[in-house]
This record gives sequence, structure tokens and C-alpha cells, in this order.
Amino acid sequence: MGIVRILAERIRRAHHRSVRSNTGSPSHVSGTWGSYERRLSGHGLVVEHLRVLPPNGTPEERLAWNAAVIWPTIGFFCGIAAAVVAHHAASVSGSVAFGAAVWLGPWAWLAWRSRPFARRVRESWQISGAGAWMTDASPLRDHAERLDEAGRWTAVTRSRAHLMLTWGDVYTALSPTPRRTPATLVEHMTAGRPAGS
Repeated sequence: MGIVRILAERIRRAHHRSVRSNTGSPSHVSGTWGSYERRLSGHGLVVEHLRVLPPNGTPEERLAWNAAVIWPTIGFFCGIAAAVVAHHAASVSGSVAFGAAVWLGPWAWLAWRSRPFARRVRESWQISGAGAWMTDASPLRDHAERLDEAGRWTAVTRSRAHLMLTWGDVYTALSPTPRRTPATLVEHMTAGRPAGS
């Protein structure tokens, strides 16, 4: 009976709390800033993943990082296709070695190329444990909602200033050792760009 009273009290407090609870959307949001995912585990507990990409990364760094993330799957099938094609001209061991080179060679190069950006992504990745009830407040979800709203505002106004300020603010808040303020991140990212872009 005591657990029912505790749960009822938690629900009542969460209902009157100004901070929003975990029961609302979004359950998955992504954008140029990164991604957020919320999944339900057993007994009404939630697990949240918020990955905020470094806002001062160049498009080349982001491209190399994204390619390094998806290459293991795509490269595996490319390696199989290359091994099948090479099998007609070479022995089995030669075709397998060629397929492995097609799969692992670009993967190693992409991983090496994207390692500084990947390190910054790992430092800012926030994962909440499965110890939060659905009715508990969710600071990770609040960050994700701020970034999602800023992204939608950018799509409407065609100005990235609000997104960049929000993105820098959230990234700084999630960083273990904030080295730059959101304003200096925005100055660094907009240096050399034409006004209004």
C-alpha cells in the first residue's frame, strides 16, 4: 500500500510542477544539432539519449563523422560485392582479402579523419539511466525541445542566429568542462560568412 501512496504523490507533484514531465512528445527528434531519443523500459521507466553535435564543427567534419558512423554497414555489403566480383578473377583467399580491404580500408580512414570531431561528440553525449519514472522532470527532453523549436524557427525565418545561440547554449551546458561561451561559439561559427546566412 505504501508504494501506491508514493506513486500517487509523485504523480500529483509532477502534475503541479512547472517543469514538464516525460509523458509528452518528442520521443525522437533530430536535426543539424544532433538527435534525441526516448524509449520506455519496463514498469514505466524511461531511457533517454541526447546527442548534441559540436556547433563549431565544419561541414567536412560532420560529413566525415556521419560517413564513419554508417560505413560499417554499407562498407560490409560493398566488401561482399567486391569479393564476389574479384572471385571471378582471383582465388577465394584473394577475393576475401580484396573484399575485406574494400570494407575496412575506407572505414579506418574515415575513423581516423573524424576522430577529433568524434571525441567532442562523445564528450557531449548524455544518456539518462533507466531509473527515471515517466512522470519525473526531464532536463534532457527540455534541451531537445529547445533545439527542435529553434530548428523549426530557423526553417521559417531562414536565419540561423537563434538556432546557433540555442545550440551553443545547450552544448555548453552539457559539456563536462565548458571552454567557450555560446557567444564565442557563434562568433567562431559565423566568422567569414555573409550576414543573414
